[in-house]
Amino acid sequence: MKGTRFGLTVLLAALALAACGGDDGDDAGGEPISKQEFIEQADAVCAESADAQGEIQAQLESATSPDEAAAAYEELADVSQGINDEINALGRPEGDEELIDDLAAEQEQLVVLVNELAAAVRAEDQAEAAAVGTELDALVAEAGEIFDSYGFEVC
Repeated sequence: MKGTRFGLTVLLAALALAACGGDDGDDAGGEPISKQEFIEQADAVCAESADAQGEIQAQLESATSPDEAAAAYEELADVSQGINDEINALGRPEGDEELIDDLAAEQEQLVVLVNELAAAVRAEDQAEAAAVGTELDALVAEAGEIFDSYGFEVC
């Protein structure tokens, strides 16, 4: 099962990271959201994902087959997409739309990669799982630096 747990730490970090993106620049209220409001609200969504993250970690740690591990990765992708959608509804801080849109695109790519990892694990293709894991690691590191510099405390 060592191969099926490939990238567990990266993927769990990715879950939190994925919570901080979206791809729609419109705020539900029609008014621009401030940077501080955006950070606070996104961080709250990230914090709410802690239970799901713990459950997925437990599923991965107890997985006894590639199918069980792949199902956990698929759940991670689904949860990440849901969080993306929730953050998406927050809108964009005025003046930071392009930065947030770029991060949102990275978050969508993260979901795609986690699904690719699930498929590789299910197929027991360790080479593909390793390649996808490397790509995920790079994506998480790049976006993480930007999130940190932007001011997120939880995401």
